[in-house]
This record gives sequence, C-alpha cells and structure tokens, in this order.
Amino acid sequence: PDSDGEAVFRIAGLTEAAEYIARGGDGESQSLTIDPYPLPEIKGFEIEVNPPAYAAHLATKLIDPGFVALRASRIEYRVLLGAPAKSVVFEKIAAPAAEERLSNTEQMDLYKRLREGSTMQEEDAKSLGLAPPVFKQDPSNPQIWVADFTPAQAEKIGYRLVVSGEHGDEVRNEEPWTMTIRPDEAPKIRIESNDGEDVIKNGDETVRFKLAAADDVGLAKVRLVFRRPGKRHEVKEIILPAETERTWSGAELLDLAPFGLEAKDVLVVHAEAEDHNNIDGPGIGLSEVVYLEVPAPAGDDGGGGGGGGESPEPINPLELQKAILKATFAAPVTMRPDDRDALIYDQRQNAEFTKMMVE
Repeated sequence: PDSDGEAVFRIAGLTEAAEYIARGGDGESQSLTIDPYPLPEIKGFEIEVNPPAYAAHLATKLIDPGFVALRASRIEYRVLLGAPAKSVVFEKIAAPAAEERLSNTEQMDLYKRLREGSTMQEEDAKSLGLAPPVFKQDPSNPQIWVADFTPAQAEKIGYRLVVSGEHGDEVRNEEPWTMTIRPDEAPKIRIESNDGEDVIKNGDETVRFKLAAADDVGLAKVRLVFRRPGKRHEVKEIILPAETERTWSGAELLDLAPFGLEAKDVLVVHAEAEDHNNIDGPGIGLSEVVYLEVPAPAGDDGGGGGGGGESPEPINPLELQKAILKATFAAPVTMRPDDRDALIYDQRQNAEFTKMMVE
C-alpha cells in the first residue's frame, strides 16, 4: 500500500470476465467482477472504385486506405472493425495551399470559348472540394461501417478515421492517409511526320500525315484542323477503329487541291484528339503546328538583286507571317497574362512591319 493506504494491481491479458476478491490483513472484500471489453480497432478495408460510365472501365477493389481514383468515380468505402463501435468519422486534413492555376476543366472551357469566339466570364462560386463522407453501420454486421460517395473534382485529400467505441474510447490513425482524386487529363496527340516538303510542287498534291494519340481514359475522336492565313478553320475527322481504347496511331491523307493554293501560299495544320469525358469535358489535346508551303516557281528568287556591294539579307514577309501563326498556335491556353501580353505585342509589331513592307 502507498502512504494513503491504497494499493494498485495491474492485470494483463484478461480477455473474459473474471471474479476476484481483495484481502488485506485480516479482512477481505466481497467477490468482485472484472468484465473487459475490446478497444476500438480497425482490422481492414474493402474499397470499391467504380469509374464514371463514360470511362467504360471495370470496378477496382482495393484494401489500402491510401489510393487513387478518377474524379466522378463512385467509391464504396467499407471499414472492418475488430469490435462494435458507436461511430466512424471521416476527419479531413486541410491540404496545403496549392499554386494558383487554371484547373483542367477551366482550361478546356477556355479553349472551347476561344474556338467559338465567345468571351470568358468569372464564375460566381468555387467548389469547396469533397464533403466528408458519412459512414453508416452495416445492418447485417455491426463491425462493418460503410460510406458511399462520389468525388466531383480532382484533389489530394489527407484524412484520418476516428472510431468511437461503445464505452467512450476513441482511436484514430496517427499518420493521415491520402486519397488522391485525379482529373481526367486531356488526350495527347502528335504529328509524327508528313511528306509535304517532298511532294508539294504546285499546291494540288496529297500530303500524308502520320499521327499518334493517347488518352488516360479513352480516345473518342481524332481530326486534322487546317486553315489558310486569314481564313476560318476547316476540319477533317478521322474515323477510328471500333476497338480503339486509350491509344491510336495511323496515317491520314490531306488533299490540297480544294484549297486553290498558289506559289508561296501556306496551309497551317495541326491535329486534335478528343476524349469521352461528358462530365467536365470533352478534353481536347492539340499537336504541334506544321506548315505546308507551296514553293516558288523554279528561277523565282523573290525579286531584288543587282548591285555590286553586299546588302543586308532581305526580310521575308512570309516568314514573319509564319512566325506570327506559329507563336499563336503554340501558346497554351493557360499561359500567364504577362506572357500573353508580350505575345500580343510581338504579333502586332510583326503585323505592322509586314504591312509596311507590302505597301
């Protein structure tokens, strides 16, 4: 006993009810009972991720609380406990502030508006992210708790699960887990080659393009987009094989005859790939820009000449025009305002200079 006459006994490994009495000197207590109960404990997880219907992918079953899922996937999250509990609560951990940038959805929206010639307007409200899922006890098994939820936007979510036992005990995972909800990325497409430089002589030839495209979920469409300077875009849709899924490569022919091209004319061409995203898309990927140029007739050196001394190399207005087009097509829709202003300034300067040379 201590100075106050109290004695402390510790009993380990007790898994079921036990009776005991306490003796001290000539006295003893009445028979007492210890009835232990299990502390709350997470034994495991059963997590089923069902991608959105347009993805046409089978459900994935996971057992790790740190996982990755495509946004708009339906997630059935089952927590397996070692003992009945009063509640299981999803505790979301505040994510660090991310660098401010346009989301994938905003990028695609901006691109479509630019193509359609409409103006952007500010959104009235921003999404607050995933609301904490609510776990409910499985009616058929009190040691299973289930949450069913569908994250609507891409984000990285740190979280803990707080399990409250029937006797007031509470446990949570010390290190947070991470649920990564990824966006549906826009497809990627490239023009691997074209034979324009070899075949174009008069402007009425057929050019062969080799293309390759890929998407993280599934390809829907591929097309060639082309225009002459000062004209509207024209589109040639490419028919994909029915079995096309995430990747495609192939060749497409472009007949130049309908354009009525003449010597020194230029046709600007790029390729686009579109995915099946019908939630915040479609996502559209753009290739690099290529130029199909009709060469000058043999013996036409562009004029000038004469004189005995050296003269500065003349500036070709066509090259300036191509530079303007290339910079414009290559500019990402998410470029910073300062970079965009600089590009606009260069384009105007080049256009004014070209105008003066033509006059």
